[in-house]
Amino acid sequence: MKCKEVMTLFSEYYDNELIQEISSEVKKHLSICEGCKSEYETFKKGVQLIKRLKPLDVSRS
Repeated sequence: MKCKEVMTLFSEYYDNELIQEISSEVKKHLSICEGCKSEYETFKKGVQLIKRLKPLDVSRS
């Protein structure tokens, strides 16, 4: 699996939405490619930060 393809699958991989075969390929690629591993770690941190945000109270406008 190529880096560009792996990076397009980060979201589905993180959410465990890939079929087992593809998930295994992504996991294998991340274990051997430092560039993609670093990008995936950055992606995960971004998702975790977003999940910690509180919703806006739009009724106050």
